[in-house]
Amino acid sequence: MAEHRFTLTTPGDDASNISIALDFYIRVLIGQYDVLSGNSYCLSEVGGIYSGSEADKFLLQIRDILLPELSEYGPYGSHGVYSPHRDVRAGEAYNIYQELRYRRAYFEHPEGGYSVEFDTPLWAKDDPFPHPEVSCHLDIYDKPRAVFTICKEQLQIILDALDMYLNYLQHHYFDLFSYLSSDSDVLECAKKIEKICEEEQVSEEDMEWQKKRIADFEETRKLMYRKGE
Repeated sequence: MAEHRFTLTTPGDDASNISIALDFYIRVLIGQYDVLSGNSYCLSEVGGIYSGSEADKFLLQIRDILLPELSEYGPYGSHGVYSPHRDVRAGEAYNIYQELRYRRAYFEHPEGGYSVEFDTPLWAKDDPFPHPEVSCHLDIYDKPRAVFTICKEQLQIILDALDMYLNYLQHHYFDLFSYLSSDSDVLECAKKIEKICEEEQVSEEDMEWQKKRIADFEETRKLMYRKGE
């Protein structure tokens, strides 16, 4: 059990990026590989991994190797986030994500609301670390800030999630799946997906948008690395 905890503060935009990255990280770990589709024209945006493109087939091959127990449930099958069979890191990430999500919801709408983030959150009970704490406030310039009280292991989960999401944005599937496995067949499939993505035609407008998004998440990752030093 980790004991030492520390506090770090991030701007609101970086908190949003952390939330997006954690959600992505959790979904990949529990087998929802359809989140990997839509980032590229070769990974089907509309049909998801069920549409049968060449890159999608390699993605499903990877899932069948890493999570063979999901094969019988089809492309959209996955472990639930509370399943005892899923990667424990998904539960650790989920508790950080939930705490951030619910605290931001009430900060932005103190009156509450009817959507799920205003309900009492359910936590992953197999998380071995102290419960993460998040609070939100406006700084002296009226800019939103999120304050995290976490342990070093939870910070590492956030960093891993940001790294994985950046690999996804940049089509670095070999590096992305290296976080999950050293299996040679998995990494070979990941290389094949990268090659297909390299050969696709992308408009200048889409490329520019992607570059800005990558730069935005890289700044968040740099910030969190500095906070952890």
